[in-house]
Amino acid sequence: GISSSAAIEVATLTAINHLYGLNLSALEVARIGQIVENRIVGAPCGIMDQITAAAGQKDRILSILCQPDRLLEMVSLPPYAKLIGIHSKVKRSTSSSAYIDARTAAFMGLTILQKSLNLDELRDNYLCKLSVEDFRKKCWKILPAEMKGEDFLNQYGETVDTVTEVNPQKRYRVRSRVEHPIYEHARVQKFIEHIKKANEAAAETERKASTVVRRHLMKAGKLMYASDWSYRFRVGLGSPQVHQIVMSVRKVGM
Repeated sequence: GISSSAAIEVATLTAINHLYGLNLSALEVARIGQIVENRIVGAPCGIMDQITAAAGQKDRILSILCQPDRLLEMVSLPPYAKLIGIHSKVKRSTSSSAYIDARTAAFMGLTILQKSLNLDELRDNYLCKLSVEDFRKKCWKILPAEMKGEDFLNQYGETVDTVTEVNPQKRYRVRSRVEHPIYEHARVQKFIEHIKKANEAAAETERKASTVVRRHLMKAGKLMYASDWSYRFRVGLGSPQVHQIVMSVRKVGM
């Protein structure tokens, strides 16, 4: 299931932490879990799942910044709001070729931008430091929609990613794989903002407060729909089963 390997890693590390009195923080446990995932399992994943398993709290949303592993804050859910997980029964793996190709293509795009533009935001290798506006104005036209691995290696060399390699024989969809993390980062920031504003409105005593709460939650929901669309079409990692669940939820009227 989703995050199952991260959950096992964190559970094991937490037990070792207590048994041997290592005094590791939740973030340190998450970091070690990611190292296990990358170097032992061979899955080129980030640290999001490990941080969630190690530091997650009931009825709280974790606001994290993977640059590389900062836990920013815990954001409470507004009153009467619940998060529901629906099991799609679709196998998901961060070691699958589709996931690896998407990550590789994103780092190819990062390398192209680094070698084509002199941007301070990209010097420490994080695409998400680019704003959506700067990406559209300065970067979009530079990135190829698609590129063969061999052509990339001949022109730009290896990427800075330590857990993936460019396959010379494969064709990679570069531009869309770069677009996703940049737009997704902006969506997450807006999502957290709407949740906070919903909480602020819920604390008010006026009758109109419930209307304001509902409005912000609906805006947060639309951002989640946009994330689903981007994950399917910009990253190419969606599935028909998950799409059917999303469409069924939309029919409910949210």
